[in-house]
Amino acid sequence: MISIDGNSVKHDLMVHFSSAVRKSTLFTCLFKENTVSFSLFFPGRLTHITSFLTANRETEKKIMIHVIASVSIKQGRRPEFLDIFKANVPNVLQEKGCLEYRPTVDIAAGLDPQVLDENLVTIIEKWESLDDLRAHLTAPHMLDYRTKVSSMVEKVVLKVLEDA
Repeated sequence: MISIDGNSVKHDLMVHFSSAVRKSTLFTCLFKENTVSFSLFFPGRLTHITSFLTANRETEKKIMIHVIASVSIKQGRRPEFLDIFKANVPNVLQEKGCLEYRPTVDIAAGLDPQVLDENLVTIIEKWESLDDLRAHLTAPHMLDYRTKVSSMVEKVVLKVLEDA
């Protein structure tokens, strides 16, 4: 049981390991506003477990806004775009309500419905509220970022979602 600002959040994490956990296992815990982030690192293994919890002070209900931004980049400009994007990520992660903000690119999975696009960057975001997301869009570092990448971007398709 974890207590956040007087509210209780129950979180169960079950993981099966094929061998005993070494004494050198590293456990980190980060508190940011109403979010608790846990990370477990197991040296010598390709194992990293991260868990995020969000508590609403009034209802203890998890509230999250999911954003999927599909950004079509001009041919050959994706590496440059990603360098500029990644340089801005630390600024965004410091914003109020930002739980996750990362760029992703297609990986060939061999699945029939998959359509690969080497010029597409999909940005995965998670926010505590729509107000936090709206504030993000007008933050000075975001205005600067958009200026830097404007000549590289052909099209942006934005999905703003909530849990069903």
